[in-house]
Amino acid sequence: MTCLLVTNTRNPHDNGQWIAAAFRRAGVDVRSVHPMTINTPQFRVGTVDFVLCLGAVLRAKWKCLPRLRKLTKVPIALWYFDAVATSDQSTVRRRDLVMEASAFVDHVFITDGGQQFGGALGNRLHWLMQGVPAELYAEDLRVAIEHPLAFFGALVKGTERTDFIEQLAGRLPVALWGRCLAGHVTVQEVRAEVFGKAMVQTASTCRALLAAEATYGFVSRYWSNRVYLMAGTGVPTLVKNIMGIKPEMGADGAYVRYYKTVDEACDIYRWIEQNPEQARAMGDRCRRFVLAHHTYDHRVARILETMELSECLTT
Repeated sequence: MTCLLVTNTRNPHDNGQWIAAAFRRAGVDVRSVHPMTINTPQFRVGTVDFVLCLGAVLRAKWKCLPRLRKLTKVPIALWYFDAVATSDQSTVRRRDLVMEASAFVDHVFITDGGQQFGGALGNRLHWLMQGVPAELYAEDLRVAIEHPLAFFGALVKGTERTDFIEQLAGRLPVALWGRCLAGHVTVQEVRAEVFGKAMVQTASTCRALLAAEATYGFVSRYWSNRVYLMAGTGVPTLVKNIMGIKPEMGADGAYVRYYKTVDEACDIYRWIEQNPEQARAMGDRCRRFVLAHHTYDHRVARILETMELSECLTT
Protein backbone atom coordinates (compact mmCIF):
# COMPACT_ATOMS: atom_id res chain seq x y z
CA MET A 1 0.00 0.00 0.00
CA THR A 2 1.29 3.47 -0.89
CA CYS A 3 0.34 6.84 0.58
CA LEU A 4 0.91 10.16 -1.13
CA LEU A 5 1.66 12.54 1.76
CA VAL A 6 1.17 16.18 0.81
CA THR A 7 3.19 18.24 3.26
CA ASN A 8 5.70 21.05 3.52
CA THR A 9 8.73 19.01 2.54
CA ARG A 10 10.91 22.17 2.64
CA ASN A 11 10.33 22.76 6.35
CA PRO A 12 12.52 20.54 8.59
CA HIS A 13 10.19 21.29 11.53
CA ASP A 14 7.08 20.09 9.73
CA ASN A 15 5.25 17.12 11.24
CA GLY A 16 5.29 15.34 7.89
CA GLN A 17 8.58 13.53 8.51
CA TRP A 18 7.26 12.01 11.75
CA ILE A 19 3.92 11.05 10.23
CA ALA A 20 5.66 9.47 7.23
CA ALA A 21 7.87 7.42 9.56
CA ALA A 22 4.79 6.21 11.48
CA PHE A 23 3.10 5.15 8.25
CA ARG A 24 6.19 3.18 7.21
CA ARG A 25 6.23 1.39 10.56
CA ALA A 26 2.61 0.46 9.87
CA GLY A 27 3.65 -1.15 6.57
CA VAL A 28 2.64 1.74 4.28
CA ASP A 29 5.02 3.07 1.64
CA VAL A 30 5.07 6.88 1.64
CA ARG A 31 5.82 9.39 -1.06
CA SER A 32 6.04 12.96 0.27
CA VAL A 33 5.37 15.93 -2.00
CA HIS A 34 5.07 19.68 -1.49
CA PRO A 35 1.61 21.06 -2.41
CA MET A 36 3.08 23.72 -4.70
CA THR A 37 4.58 21.05 -6.98
CA ILE A 38 1.28 19.33 -7.70
CA ASN A 39 -0.05 22.00 -10.02
CA THR A 40 3.08 21.98 -12.17
CA PRO A 41 2.71 20.34 -15.61
CA GLN A 42 5.53 17.87 -14.98
CA PHE A 43 3.94 16.46 -11.82
CA ARG A 44 3.05 12.78 -12.17
CA VAL A 45 1.49 11.05 -9.22
CA GLY A 46 2.22 7.44 -10.12
CA THR A 47 0.34 4.64 -8.38
CA VAL A 48 -0.92 5.40 -4.88
CA ASP A 49 -3.69 3.90 -2.78
CA PHE A 50 -4.69 6.98 -0.80
CA VAL A 51 -3.68 10.60 -0.22
CA LEU A 52 -3.20 12.39 3.11
CA CYS A 53 -2.88 16.18 2.97
CA LEU A 54 -1.49 18.10 5.93
CA GLY A 55 -2.03 21.77 6.78
CA ALA A 56 0.43 23.02 4.15
CA VAL A 57 -2.30 22.32 1.59
CA LEU A 58 -4.49 25.04 3.06
CA ARG A 59 -1.60 27.47 3.32
CA ALA A 60 -1.28 26.94 -0.44
CA LYS A 61 -5.01 27.75 -0.66
CA TRP A 62 -5.87 24.10 -1.37
CA LYS A 63 -5.59 24.73 -5.14
CA CYS A 64 -3.79 21.43 -5.66
CA LEU A 65 -6.75 19.38 -4.42
CA PRO A 66 -8.84 19.38 -7.63
CA ARG A 67 -5.80 18.19 -9.60
CA LEU A 68 -5.06 15.54 -6.99
CA ARG A 69 -8.63 14.30 -7.21
CA LYS A 70 -8.43 14.11 -10.99
CA LEU A 71 -5.02 12.41 -11.10
CA THR A 72 -5.32 9.87 -8.30
CA LYS A 73 -8.96 8.78 -8.20
CA VAL A 74 -8.28 7.35 -4.71
CA PRO A 75 -9.54 8.33 -1.23
CA ILE A 76 -8.17 11.70 -0.08
CA ALA A 77 -8.01 12.89 3.53
CA LEU A 78 -7.11 16.26 5.03
CA TRP A 79 -5.51 16.44 8.50
CA TYR A 80 -5.53 20.01 9.76
CA PHE A 81 -3.66 20.97 12.93
CA ASP A 82 -4.42 24.66 13.49
CA ALA A 83 -7.26 26.01 15.63
CA VAL A 84 -10.67 26.37 14.00
CA ALA A 85 -12.86 26.73 17.09
CA THR A 86 -12.33 30.36 18.15
CA SER A 87 -13.99 33.42 16.63
CA ASP A 88 -11.04 35.69 15.75
CA GLN A 89 -10.71 36.71 12.12
CA SER A 90 -7.73 34.54 11.22
CA THR A 91 -9.35 31.44 12.75
CA VAL A 92 -12.60 32.07 10.87
CA ARG A 93 -10.59 32.27 7.65
CA ARG A 94 -8.90 28.94 8.43
CA ARG A 95 -12.29 27.39 9.06
CA ASP A 96 -13.51 28.72 5.70
CA LEU A 97 -10.49 27.18 3.99
CA VAL A 98 -11.26 23.81 5.56
CA MET A 99 -14.83 24.04 4.28
CA GLU A 100 -13.67 24.97 0.77
CA ALA A 101 -11.11 22.17 0.71
CA SER A 102 -13.63 19.62 1.98
CA ALA A 103 -15.33 19.60 -1.42
CA PHE A 104 -12.36 17.67 -2.79
CA VAL A 105 -11.61 15.23 0.04
CA ASP A 106 -13.32 12.18 1.52
CA HIS A 107 -12.29 12.70 5.14
CA VAL A 108 -11.40 15.76 7.23
CA PHE A 109 -9.41 15.22 10.43
CA ILE A 110 -9.17 18.24 12.72
CA THR A 111 -7.46 18.73 16.07
CA ASP A 112 -9.78 21.43 17.34
CA GLY A 113 -13.53 21.75 17.78
CA GLY A 114 -15.87 20.45 15.10
CA GLN A 115 -19.20 21.88 16.18
CA GLN A 116 -18.35 25.07 14.27
CA PHE A 117 -19.03 23.28 11.00
CA GLY A 118 -22.66 22.82 11.96
CA GLY A 119 -22.90 19.27 10.63
CA ALA A 120 -22.06 20.42 7.11
CA LEU A 121 -19.37 17.74 6.74
CA GLY A 122 -21.47 14.94 8.20
CA ASN A 123 -19.60 11.71 8.90
CA ARG A 124 -16.61 12.93 6.86
CA LEU A 125 -15.47 15.04 9.84
CA HIS A 126 -13.28 13.35 12.47
CA TRP A 127 -11.56 14.68 15.56
CA LEU A 128 -7.91 13.59 15.73
CA MET A 129 -5.30 15.16 17.97
CA GLN A 130 -1.69 15.39 16.90
CA GLY A 131 0.71 12.88 18.38
CA VAL A 132 4.34 12.79 19.42
CA PRO A 133 7.17 11.13 17.48
CA ALA A 134 7.94 8.03 19.54
CA GLU A 135 11.48 7.94 18.17
CA LEU A 136 12.31 11.19 19.99
CA TYR A 137 11.87 9.47 23.34
CA ALA A 138 13.71 6.23 22.60
CA GLU A 139 16.87 7.17 24.49
CA ASP A 140 17.26 7.74 28.22
CA LEU A 141 16.35 11.38 28.83
CA ARG A 142 17.51 11.57 32.45
CA VAL A 143 20.17 14.29 32.46
CA ALA A 144 21.61 16.75 34.94
CA ILE A 145 19.23 19.59 35.82
CA GLU A 146 20.38 22.91 34.37
CA HIS A 147 17.18 24.97 34.66
CA PRO A 148 14.57 25.04 37.42
CA LEU A 149 11.42 25.82 35.41
CA ALA A 150 10.90 26.37 31.68
CA PHE A 151 8.01 27.61 29.57
CA PHE A 152 7.86 26.51 25.93
CA GLY A 153 5.78 28.66 23.60
CA ALA A 154 5.24 32.13 22.17
CA LEU A 155 4.70 35.27 24.19
CA VAL A 156 2.74 38.05 22.51
CA LYS A 157 2.38 41.47 24.08
CA GLY A 158 -0.92 42.16 25.82
CA THR A 159 -2.13 38.55 25.99
CA GLU A 160 -3.30 36.72 29.08
CA ARG A 161 -0.53 34.16 28.64
CA THR A 162 2.20 36.79 28.65
CA ASP A 163 0.72 38.56 31.67
CA PHE A 164 0.64 35.24 33.52
CA ILE A 165 4.28 34.43 32.71
CA GLU A 166 5.30 37.96 33.80
CA GLN A 167 3.60 37.47 37.16
CA LEU A 168 5.08 34.00 37.60
CA ALA A 169 8.58 35.18 36.66
CA GLY A 170 8.38 37.70 39.49
CA ARG A 171 8.19 34.81 41.96
CA LEU A 172 9.99 31.88 40.30
CA PRO A 173 13.05 31.57 38.03
CA VAL A 174 11.37 30.93 34.68
CA ALA A 175 13.32 30.26 31.50
CA LEU A 176 11.58 30.84 28.18
CA TRP A 177 12.11 28.82 25.02
CA GLY A 178 10.03 30.31 22.28
CA ARG A 179 9.22 33.33 20.20
CA CYS A 180 9.18 36.42 22.39
CA LEU A 181 7.01 39.06 20.70
CA ALA A 182 6.18 40.87 23.90
CA GLY A 183 9.18 43.18 24.19
CA HIS A 184 11.01 42.92 27.51
CA VAL A 185 9.91 40.05 29.73
CA THR A 186 11.30 39.34 33.16
CA VAL A 187 12.34 35.76 32.53
CA GLN A 188 15.69 34.23 33.28
CA GLU A 189 16.67 33.38 29.75
CA VAL A 190 15.14 33.74 26.28
CA ARG A 191 16.08 31.46 23.40
CA ALA A 192 14.79 30.90 19.91
CA GLU A 193 11.92 28.45 19.66
CA VAL A 194 13.04 24.86 19.46
CA PHE A 195 11.28 21.96 17.77
CA GLY A 196 11.49 18.20 17.60
CA LYS A 197 14.56 16.55 19.06
CA ALA A 198 16.05 19.87 20.22
CA MET A 199 12.91 20.65 22.19
CA VAL A 200 12.88 17.23 23.86
CA GLN A 201 16.56 17.41 24.76
CA THR A 202 16.24 20.95 26.14
CA ALA A 203 13.13 20.10 28.15
CA SER A 204 14.97 17.19 29.72
CA THR A 205 17.43 19.59 31.38
CA CYS A 206 14.69 21.22 33.48
CA ARG A 207 13.39 20.40 36.94
CA ALA A 208 9.84 21.19 35.81
CA LEU A 209 8.02 22.32 32.68
CA LEU A 210 5.19 24.82 32.42
CA ALA A 211 2.38 24.65 29.87
CA ALA A 212 0.09 27.65 29.53
CA GLU A 213 -2.76 25.68 27.99
CA ALA A 214 -4.23 22.39 29.11
CA THR A 215 -6.42 21.55 26.17
CA TYR A 216 -6.68 22.27 22.50
CA GLY A 217 -9.45 24.76 21.68
CA PHE A 218 -12.88 23.84 22.98
CA VAL A 219 -12.59 20.06 22.76
CA SER A 220 -11.14 19.62 26.27
CA ARG A 221 -10.78 15.86 25.89
CA TYR A 222 -7.02 15.78 25.56
CA TRP A 223 -4.02 18.00 26.18
CA SER A 224 -2.58 20.31 23.55
CA ASN A 225 0.18 18.83 21.41
CA ARG A 226 2.86 20.91 23.12
CA VAL A 227 1.86 19.37 26.47
CA TYR A 228 2.26 15.86 25.01
CA LEU A 229 5.71 16.76 23.67
CA MET A 230 6.84 18.13 27.03
CA ALA A 231 5.22 15.55 29.28
CA GLY A 232 6.59 12.68 27.19
CA THR A 233 10.10 13.56 28.42
CA GLY A 234 9.22 12.37 31.92
CA VAL A 235 9.98 15.80 33.41
CA PRO A 236 7.28 16.87 35.92
CA THR A 237 4.89 19.17 34.05
CA LEU A 238 2.53 21.91 35.24
CA VAL A 239 -0.51 22.35 33.01
CA LYS A 240 -2.99 25.20 33.10
CA ASN A 241 -6.55 23.91 33.18
CA ILE A 242 -9.47 26.31 33.16
CA MET A 243 -12.03 24.03 31.50
CA GLY A 244 -12.22 21.16 33.94
CA ILE A 245 -10.26 17.93 34.04
CA LYS A 246 -11.64 15.19 31.83
CA PRO A 247 -11.13 11.49 32.68
CA GLU A 248 -8.91 10.98 29.63
CA MET A 249 -6.39 13.44 31.09
CA GLY A 250 -6.06 11.78 34.47
CA ALA A 251 -6.68 13.36 37.86
CA ASP A 252 -4.34 15.98 39.28
CA GLY A 253 -1.06 14.27 40.10
CA ALA A 254 -1.75 11.14 38.07
CA TYR A 255 0.36 12.30 35.11
CA VAL A 256 0.73 16.07 35.49
CA ARG A 257 -0.15 18.76 38.03
CA TYR A 258 -2.90 21.22 37.16
CA TYR A 259 -3.05 24.89 38.12
CA LYS A 260 -5.36 27.83 37.47
CA THR A 261 -3.61 30.73 39.19
CA VAL A 262 -0.08 32.00 39.75
CA ASP A 263 -0.35 31.05 43.43
CA GLU A 264 -1.29 27.46 42.55
CA ALA A 265 1.58 27.20 40.05
CA CYS A 266 4.04 28.42 42.70
CA ASP A 267 2.70 25.94 45.26
CA ILE A 268 3.05 23.05 42.80
CA TYR A 269 6.59 24.03 41.89
CA ARG A 270 7.53 24.09 45.58
CA TRP A 271 5.96 20.62 45.92
CA ILE A 272 8.17 19.39 43.07
CA GLU A 273 11.25 20.86 44.75
CA GLN A 274 10.40 19.34 48.13
CA ASN A 275 9.26 15.94 46.81
CA PRO A 276 11.67 15.07 43.98
CA GLU A 277 11.07 11.32 44.08
CA GLN A 278 7.26 11.66 43.96
CA ALA A 279 7.52 14.27 41.23
CA ARG A 280 9.84 12.09 39.16
CA ALA A 281 7.56 9.07 39.60
CA MET A 282 4.66 11.18 38.30
CA GLY A 283 6.78 12.22 35.32
CA ASP A 284 7.66 8.61 34.56
CA ARG A 285 3.96 7.63 34.65
CA CYS A 286 3.20 10.44 32.24
CA ARG A 287 5.97 9.41 29.87
CA ARG A 288 4.63 5.84 29.77
CA PHE A 289 1.08 7.15 29.27
CA VAL A 290 2.04 9.37 26.34
CA LEU A 291 4.08 6.65 24.61
CA ALA A 292 1.35 4.05 25.16
CA HIS A 293 -1.52 6.12 23.74
CA HIS A 294 -0.49 9.34 22.01
CA THR A 295 2.25 8.78 19.44
CA TYR A 296 1.94 9.33 15.70
CA ASP A 297 1.83 5.54 15.37
CA HIS A 298 -1.50 5.61 17.26
CA ARG A 299 -2.80 8.46 15.09
CA VAL A 300 -1.80 6.71 11.85
CA ALA A 301 -3.61 3.56 12.98
CA ARG A 302 -6.74 5.66 13.56
CA ILE A 303 -6.48 7.25 10.10
CA LEU A 304 -6.13 3.86 8.40
CA GLU A 305 -9.07 2.49 10.38
CA THR A 306 -11.28 5.49 9.62
CA MET A 307 -10.45 5.34 5.92
CA GLU A 308 -11.16 1.59 6.02
CA LEU A 309 -7.64 0.77 4.86
CA SER A 310 -6.45 -1.28 7.85
CA GLU A 311 -7.55 -4.60 6.40
CA CYS A 312 -5.64 -3.89 3.18
CA LEU A 313 -2.38 -4.11 5.13
CA THR A 314 -3.08 -7.69 6.19
CA THR A 315 -4.58 -9.06 2.99
